[in-house]
Amino acid sequence: MALKTLHGGTGEAYIGENPAPRKLVKITMGALAGDVLATAQTTYNLFKITDSIIVTNMMCYTPVAWTTSVTITVGDSVAADGWLKSAKIAPQTAVTSGILLQNSQLSTIDTDACGKLYVGTAASPLYIFATIGGATPAAGQTIFYIEYYEANNL
Repeated sequence: MALKTLHGGTGEAYIGENPAPRKLVKITMGALAGDVLATAQTTYNLFKITDSIIVTNMMCYTPVAWTTSVTITVGDSVAADGWLKSAKIAPQTAVTSGILLQNSQLSTIDTDACGKLYVGTAASPLYIFATIGGATPAAGQTIFYIEYYEANNL
């Protein structure tokens, strides 16, 4: 498993007078191949947070449809589906257009869809994870993108 660590760097966005670079990280989760190999109904860590960051967006698309009845949610220890609910991910629908899915409809917005501050450390990291349920995956792949700002200077 190639867990992605979210950490700081340099850039042109600022929090006050302090640099707060905007970053985009991609991770692939699949039943047969990917950064995260998902072969059972369980929770899989997607992103490890070892600094203070503000996550502003979580997007995904599913190029390979998952096994019938598989559900996938993305969240954290506060809300297991806070970033993406299974209905938004639509794991049984292969998306070949490359269109990214996110929850932007205010009437159905996911808990964390407007952004969230995470304060992790190397000694006490935080995680954004995917939970698979409904059926044991034999096929499927979803690609996730997370947008975030470094916030170490808050």
